[in-house]
Amino acid sequence: MLRRELRGNVGVMIISWIFFGIAMSITIPYFPLYVKALGGTDFHIALVGSASGLAALPLIIPGGYLTDIIGRKRMIIPLTWAVSVLFFAYALAPNWIALLIIRMIDSFLHFYRPALHAIIVDSLPPEVRARGIMITSIIPSIPWLIFPPIGGWLIDKYGAYGFRLAYVISGLTGIAAAALRTKFLMETLAEEKIKKKVSPFKAISEAYVDVFRVLKEAPREVMYIIIGSLLISGMSVSAYNSYAVVFVTEYSNVTREAWGWFKTIGTLASMGLSIIILPYLDRLPRKMLIIVSGLMFALSVYMLTYMKYWGAFTSVTLSSIAWSIY
Repeated sequence: MLRRELRGNVGVMIISWIFFGIAMSITIPYFPLYVKALGGTDFHIALVGSASGLAALPLIIPGGYLTDIIGRKRMIIPLTWAVSVLFFAYALAPNWIALLIIRMIDSFLHFYRPALHAIIVDSLPPEVRARGIMITSIIPSIPWLIFPPIGGWLIDKYGAYGFRLAYVISGLTGIAAAALRTKFLMETLAEEKIKKKVSPFKAISEAYVDVFRVLKEAPREVMYIIIGSLLISGMSVSAYNSYAVVFVTEYSNVTREAWGWFKTIGTLASMGLSIIILPYLDRLPRKMLIIVSGLMFALSVYMLTYMKYWGAFTSVTLSSIAWSIY
């Protein structure tokens, strides 16, 4: 049953996510270094990250509402093409300011993510939905087992041109994903349910009203988790993602290619653990998982900072495992 379902929309999405996995795994681990290669400083790395986060905020909440108004495929196709073309803009960026602008546009356009999830859920029957979603989360991670070292090798060998070449490769794989989705994706929202007469601006305002209503009615424990995630783990993870690669390449004698291998091994460890604990996940206490994850991440930061080369390797592995159980 599941095999048949994987031939339709779900199969198209998995293959397209593999293409995007190639695009991301060859570039994302090194993006902070690209900012510096284009004349930016350590401060500018944070500035680019903050600006892109702010650019994503306006539509990140109402994205799900918009997909019910516009339709899944109608939302996915044009935005997939847009973010794919942006890879070539990254490759052509003349300086870090241009990179900041491109990154902001990229972040803003990713409000279509709820449509990606919705078309997967719509395309899976209830009896295979859990397994189907698990497959769609694991298989697209496969490129992260292969391509991070390739991106690192390109940068070690060609410097700034290596970054540009990596983004050209990303653009080509993104175009392949966009073409695949355009040709084979089928709309899952019934035509009569697409609210053509509803203004997107009205949908956005309704989405924000609903979010504040839900937050107001949420239990105190939920609010503690949200605040903790935003103010504590969110800040620490952002700092780690922004500066870990900068620190290890400048102070721990880690090459870009080696950093890519660290990412590969970390992905392998997190995927393996996810598969092992999946049957027991619902039986494990949620608080325990959150605490263990936080402690592992804290240890990973310590090892990155004080244990040089092999500390960096262990840090990436621990942080990857921490996020797999968070």
